[in-house]
Amino acid sequence: MGEEMIYKILTHLEAMNERLHSLENDISGIRDSQVRLETEVTAVRSGQGNLDKDIAAVKASQLKLENNLTAKVEVLFDGWQQHEDYAVRNTSQLDRLEAKLDNLAITTARMHAIQDHHTELLNILTTRSVNNETEILALKRAK
Repeated sequence: MGEEMIYKILTHLEAMNERLHSLENDISGIRDSQVRLETEVTAVRSGQGNLDKDIAAVKASQLKLENNLTAKVEVLFDGWQQHEDYAVRNTSQLDRLEAKLDNLAITTARMHAIQDHHTELLNILTTRSVNNETEILALKRAK
């Protein structure tokens, strides 16, 4: 019975040794996985740091763009306002010039009417003058 017991104990120890070896392999695999995870976490943290830097750069760029854009929009608005004022002034001047042109047209029409009337009077006077000269000549001949 002693040998059989020793054999059972040895068999049992060998089985335990195999399980222990298997556990050691599993633990080694877990350690390798943990190292890979730690490496990946380090890479993620590094990437996160880069993202944080990029976000800060984007925010700074956005702020700079907003400042530049605000100044440019203000300049454009001022230019538009000046153009609008210029257009209002031009419209006012155009209205005054049109009124003057209308007055000149009315005055010219009146002058044409007066000139036409004077032309008629001159024609009448010319006709009368010719008639009077003819009568004077006839009277001189008759004498």
